[in-house]
Amino acid sequence: MGEGPRARSPIPGSPAARAEPHSQDESLSATPDPVTIDNECLVHVDVIEEFGLRNVTVEIWDPNDELALRQNMQVGGPYEVTFVPGMTGSHVVKVIAIDESGNVAVDSLTFTAKEATKPPTSETDHPPVTDYLPILLAAAILAIVLMAVCVVLLVRRKRRRS
Repeated sequence: MGEGPRARSPIPGSPAARAEPHSQDESLSATPDPVTIDNECLVHVDVIEEFGLRNVTVEIWDPNDELALRQNMQVGGPYEVTFVPGMTGSHVVKVIAIDESGNVAVDSLTFTAKEATKPPTSETDHPPVTDYLPILLAAAILAIVLMAVCVVLLVRRKRRRS
């Protein structure tokens, strides 16, 4: 019997693979990681077919250890699955590859889904104009008073010269 299907190195789940999950050298990746819930996450699998591949299955398990997705992939690839997580937490991607001789290779990866950050509302960015009305009114009154004082001073000055 042959070795069966195998993943390219580094082995997913090793410290090197977890340190940079978007590396092209990896056999299994999920991007983006973390992903926000209700947004797409692309799971990519590299499978080396040494002895003829019979089946590749991708499973995604949610944080409650319930199967969220099971997809049999078309032999020959590409081996990619788009998944939209519906809850926050760690999701586990499990890939099962079986060759023509019945050899099984299993690999896994964990990715995180988080809550989307809400953009600030326009009211917190820019308070309504009505919040500035007392300041604007005070500034207008101050301007009128200053203009009146200037007019009075100019009139007095003109009278002294005459």
